[in-house]
Amino acid sequence: MSKPNTETYLKLDIRWLRKQARPGSRGTVRWSTNGHETGAIDYQMEKNSVILKYCYRGEPVTEVISFSWTRCNYGMRPWFVCPGCKKRVAILYSGGKYFLCRHCYDLCYPCQQEGYAGRLARKVTKLRALIGDGFKRPRYMHRKKFERLQDEYFRLEMFIEDYAMPRLLKGGKKSR
Repeated sequence: MSKPNTETYLKLDIRWLRKQARPGSRGTVRWSTNGHETGAIDYQMEKNSVILKYCYRGEPVTEVISFSWTRCNYGMRPWFVCPGCKKRVAILYSGGKYFLCRHCYDLCYPCQQEGYAGRLARKVTKLRALIGDGFKRPRYMHRKKFERLQDEYFRLEMFIEDYAMPRLLKGGKKSR
């Protein structure tokens, strides 16, 4: 059985929260999927913590999550201190009654469960986004880099057509 991944849980990202709210402010974070609300919590920002108020299975929960700060080139960077393991993390997940880090809930990232075909497809999609649809070099990109990315894209496309796709199609059928 595979591990649950982070995509299936509601997440609270400190980078997003710090952009939206300042110390002393209050608000509500809402999550939705396909236009339907899947979760909501009220928060109150403090200088070195955030207070979360929400309901879990009909029970009101108040959770105080403290911040940790690290120095970086542009000032100070905030982190959540996970209430479970006390690690510094940027994202907390709602895998149960409390918001904890992915290590506490034993979650993995979706890309960690991808097979060979999924990794190839993701790499091709990423390269296609970088070089654009018309294969015209973006103004901001150096010519050498554009040519290198274009070569890599075409090499992967040929590899998928010549090698990977026939093997994937053949792997789906059982031979006797």
